[in-house]
Amino acid sequence: MELQIFSWNVRGLNDSVRRKVVKSVIRKGGGHVVCLQETKLASTSDGMVHHIWGGRFVEWIVLDVDGVPWVFSGVYGPTEDSVRHLLWEELGEVRRQWMLPWCVGGDFNVVRSPFKRSTRGRWTSDMELFSKFIDEFRLIDLPLEGGPFTWSSGCSPPTLSRLDRFLVSKEWEEMFSDVVLRSRRSSFRFGDMWLRAKGFLDRIRFWWEVSGVVGTPSHSLTGHLRRLKGSIKIWNK
Repeated sequence: MELQIFSWNVRGLNDSVRRKVVKSVIRKGGGHVVCLQETKLASTSDGMVHHIWGGRFVEWIVLDVDGVPWVFSGVYGPTEDSVRHLLWEELGEVRRQWMLPWCVGGDFNVVRSPFKRSTRGRWTSDMELFSKFIDEFRLIDLPLEGGPFTWSSGCSPPTLSRLDRFLVSKEWEEMFSDVVLRSRRSSFRFGDMWLRAKGFLDRIRFWWEVSGVVGTPSHSLTGHLRRLKGSIKIWNK
């Protein structure tokens, strides 16, 4: 069975333009399981899911391969260090409840080691708890194709980290022995709603003027646009 699982930090679904982009990517990719993170929605209606997913909407679905059921858990980890340990406790309870082939993946919001961050740094208790969780439940940390990092701070130079992972049990990997984990860079898209933000155009002029890129016209234009994109991403967050 060929299976496509999408885990995507969409950074908001409250804009019609963004929803169209998400809908297009899902339909083009043919995802069987879709985990959307950071929707910034207080609630999600069946109608919105139907609009994005398309076709017949099914609220509950049993995942199985040749009659063998398996479990998928989507993750969006907490950003606060003080409560991150609760994530491992909750996932542990899920695992103990469903002792079936298991796939758990998404944005854990924590790196597993200092080597999974461009700035390196030191080992922390969060990293140790992450690895302890993987070892305790004998999970396989799927290798990533497409680059060592999945998140960028958007600064210049950026801080890069590997926050997104898919962990699977041995039984799940045996069911999907040719599984591949790929990371796709999200392309920069200009949001029409930004033009309605007070003072946005003044910010654009300021960012352009202070970029300080010099050289040939083509080099200067490319450099200005690259730094402008980074400034817009930070402002948008």
